[in-house]
Amino acid sequence: METKQRRNEAARAVLLWLDEEGESYPLVEDFLSSSWVEVGGERVGNDELVRTVRWLHDRKLVKGPEIDQVPYPVKLILTRAGRLVVVEQDGWVEPDAATPDTTAAKPSLQDVAQAFVLWLYDVDRLQPTPQRFLLDPRSVINDHQVDEAQMIEAVEMLMAMDFVAGKPSWQSGGIPLRIRLSDAGRLCVTERGGNVRRQATWDDVERGGGITVDKTITTTGNGNTVVGHSDNVSVSPDPRDRPDFIVERAADGADSGHAIEVTMTSGPQQLHVGVEVAVIEPQEGVTASVADGATRRMVRDFKRTVVVTLDPPVGAADVVIEIIARCEDVNPPHEKWVLHRALTIERPPKIH
Repeated sequence: METKQRRNEAARAVLLWLDEEGESYPLVEDFLSSSWVEVGGERVGNDELVRTVRWLHDRKLVKGPEIDQVPYPVKLILTRAGRLVVVEQDGWVEPDAATPDTTAAKPSLQDVAQAFVLWLYDVDRLQPTPQRFLLDPRSVINDHQVDEAQMIEAVEMLMAMDFVAGKPSWQSGGIPLRIRLSDAGRLCVTERGGNVRRQATWDDVERGGGITVDKTITTTGNGNTVVGHSDNVSVSPDPRDRPDFIVERAADGADSGHAIEVTMTSGPQQLHVGVEVAVIEPQEGVTASVADGATRRMVRDFKRTVVVTLDPPVGAADVVIEIIARCEDVNPPHEKWVLHRALTIERPPKIH
């Protein structure tokens, strides 16, 4: 039998997980592969999860469809009362069971690794030193400041998983002096939100749940190629209306760089959209920046033109850049999405 404190901690983890999932009605068992499964340094087991869900259901904090022979909902969503517990009590069903030790618990290695790859994704083109992570607000997890020893351990795990890369240096504790995301690390961020625990499997694909396998999509126009993520397992859009974009090369300018047209082809009628860029190839020696990358309202079927400048300019090899569109629905509940498109800027032809 769990203690009152343990029951409250597990219930809080389930409520916060459901709040993160929104209205997607995840399967109860999906909690066991989420980033919330480790509570107080110990994983929540299947039996404990069932008891916790039944307890929350009896208190009318969660609801969902039920089937015969199963004494609790098989898919979950927060009730209005459950959402109030999350907002007003930080997920603590019984606030008197929330002790200082549990609220300021030391983050797990996986939590630190997830925060690190999300930070690195935003600064990847700079190939920063890993220690810079400790200066970022994301290094404070659950009111706990990650120290250098925890950061090094997380980076070592990410290196073993081939999510980050760089030349190791004894000056930085055996981890890279300069670090960058690998292709697998980038997909970890874009496809799984940086969750280093969650790995899509063929069982997931066969069972469904919105997971599909996609191949490279190549669209040719004006001599340029738009490349989608290739040969990976990704989460397909849910029934909600998701935005989609076409990215095309518009023109070159001697002083202004490369004009890129971004067109919203589906999704909500209007979105707040901010545009960013990162260099995929070559992985060293080239950085990119966007002029007019500020967040602006964008209407479907109308183009937004951004100017990408390269440093150094396109030289001996083609440059593959990634256009990142950060979107927020202008209407409640103001859902957010991040979309990625890759585009090749070809090297200029040689003049004989």
